[in-house]
Amino acid sequence: MSEVDVTKVAEAATAVMAALQGLTQEERERVIQSAAALFGVAAYSAEPQQAQGGGAKAHRNEGATNPGSGGGKKVSLVEFIKEKQPSTNPQKIACFAYYREHYEGEEHFSSSDLSGYFAKAKLPAPGPNYKRDYNNAVKAAWIHDEGNQSYLTQEGERAVDSAFEGQGSRRGGSVAGKKRKKAGKKE
Repeated sequence: MSEVDVTKVAEAATAVMAALQGLTQEERERVIQSAAALFGVAAYSAEPQQAQGGGAKAHRNEGATNPGSGGGKKVSLVEFIKEKQPSTNPQKIACFAYYREHYEGEEHFSSSDLSGYFAKAKLPAPGPNYKRDYNNAVKAAWIHDEGNQSYLTQEGERAVDSAFEGQGSRRGGSVAGKKRKKAGKKE
């Protein structure tokens, strides 16, 4: 093994810190991850900082582990879908893209890459309607479709993080809505 030149290491660390100074947290993470990949070294994230920020960023750089479990247990797609409770196929597709990025480390995908996630999640596949449902996820601005370089958008991340709060539910509406409709017919 070669001896470590402490002076060189300190100078390099100082230069890196100076270069990262004016960047956002996300930009810093990207630069460090890129450099780590380029030089074939492991990049470590500051878990406490990410956990405080909450949201999607708390899941990054953790592989397929559940940040809230404390035991480093992996989160299955089935568990993730159960947690987010998407009610429509476009919502499920957005969840698949989110899971793929945040838990599997694959940011980009093609439309067909996500279709197999229905089976992985133990959900019925939409069959011939998959393309329509995928396009509806694109129309909702949850996914940016760019062939095999498609990705989950910021809007998509927010929607999944909020478990699609205010995004509607399955066709047919609520039971209360049906009761109102029937009451209106009697008048």
